[in-house]
Amino acid sequence: KSQKMWALAGSPSRTLKAAGVSHVSGPAVRLGEFTQTKVIQGIAGTTRSGAVYFAGVNFSKWGTFTSKSIMMPSFQWMVSTKKWNALSSDHQKKIMAVSGEKLARAVGVIADKMEIVNGKKLTKAGFKEIKASKKFEEELRTAATPQIDAWVARAKKIGVDGNKVISDFVKYASE
Repeated sequence: KSQKMWALAGSPSRTLKAAGVSHVSGPAVRLGEFTQTKVIQGIAGTTRSGAVYFAGVNFSKWGTFTSKSIMMPSFQWMVSTKKWNALSSDHQKKIMAVSGEKLARAVGVIADKMEIVNGKKLTKAGFKEIKASKKFEEELRTAATPQIDAWVARAKKIGVDGNKVISDFVKYASE
């Protein structure tokens, strides 16, 4: 709380705000502006790869890492119904064969490998990794609870058991 932080917009920023942490927020692509001009002393809501790609190896000096993430990037590839229907049945089958869980797991494997590669780059540049204390992690969980509760309530309104979605996500993410 004694350092000015940068946080990825969205859940990480809301979590830091709820925890009383002074920070600036924005998209990852603007992180370099804050690290290079020394406006911030720390980064929240990014990975080792994010620190390398967006903050710059020479500007990030340390990072506190938690056992669980306060952010989750998600990307979607969408095709309009009109475009999808214009594809041949063969092309649709080929796209579906490499989509969904198969694609997600492949991207996850690559992301895990890149975390190791970029962790080594940071270490070589003198970056210090600090493991978050259990107390700090509990403070973050407490700060995030209103966001989680609000999401579960929104899910319930559309007939989805949000707590089940969360428990399934945790289960599958640990595989």
